[in-house]
Amino acid sequence: MTLDLEKPCFCGRYSDKELEQLINAGSRVLDVSVFRDNSWVKLDPAETYRVLVNAYTSDGGDGQYPFLNEALEKIPTSMVTTDVLSDFIIRYTPIAPEIDGRIGDVP
Repeated sequence: MTLDLEKPCFCGRYSDKELEQLINAGSRVLDVSVFRDNSWVKLDPAETYRVLVNAYTSDGGDGQYPFLNEALEKIPTSMVTTDVLSDFIIRYTPIAPEIDGRIGDVP
C-alpha cells in the first residue's frame, strides 16, 4: 500500500457513531497490491477479496467504516477472527513474523 498523507482524507457526517453521510471518500491511497499465487499484483476493484479484521474494526470502531457498500450499509462479516487465526496458524506453522516494508508513504 502506498499513501499520500498530503491528499484529502475520508470525511463523513455522523449521528452518534453511525455514518450518516459520506462527504469525501478520501484520496490518500495511491496504490494497493495483494499477494496472490505467490506474487504481488495490483488490487482489482472489480474483484471480491477476503480479509481478516477484528469485529471492532469491521463494525466501525472509532467512527471508521472500511466495509460499506454504496448505500452506506455495513457489509456483514461471517467468521469469528479467532477461528480464522487458529486455522491459519495450524495450516502455516511454523510462522516467522517479520517487518517487510509493505506500507509506504509519499515523502
